Amino acid sequence: MPRTNMSRTHIRMAQAILHKSADQCVAEALKKKPDMGLRMAIRYTLVVEKGEARAVNPTIIKSMLNDPDVEKCVLDRIQEARWTVDASDGAIPVAESFNFKHLTRTHISE
Repeated sequence: MPRTNMSRTHIRMAQAILHKSADQCVAEALKKKPDMGLRMAIRYTLVVEKGEARAVNPTIIKSMLNDPDVEKCVLDRIQEARWTVDASDGAIPVAESFNFKHLTRTHISE
């Protein structure tokens, strides 16, 4: 498959969509295991076909979550995500860190 012409902006948008998709898995797990690790590194391929983008073959490179069910949930959510993008058909490999620390922030109301 040829390389897609996704711009850096498109790739950052894709990463934001994938991170948001994965957040729910970790947020649910934190209710039961508030002290779980909150970082993982994942490798996947961004594929664009007819204006639709998706991540295929996500693989965990390293995980501090230490919970196979949560890790599987994250991979499933990443793989299920779809979004529209103005880019040529093709693929691009990506490896990135997912940091879920923002899910532990608490808000104090007055």
